[in-house]
Amino acid sequence: MLRNCRGPQRQRLLSKFTENDHEKVDRLLELHFKYLEKVEEVDLEIDHDRRVSYAFVLNESVEYTFTAIEIVSGSL
Repeated sequence: MLRNCRGPQRQRLLSKFTENDHEKVDRLLELHFKYLEKVEEVDLEIDHDRRVSYAFVLNESVEYTFTAIEIVSGSL
């Protein structure tokens, strides 16, 4: 926001964030950490889902290979 403001607008914006003992800065930090925590939780879920998906594909591959081995060994 500061990049887009010039002169009196910039000063007004800065004063908004410094008034009342920087309460708006405190609120911004609260929101940052609140949503950072949520993003980290979702990242963990995504990582877990990827691992589960990979394990499922790996399991299907092993089952296919085992079935192929059974078919070949049964025909000998």
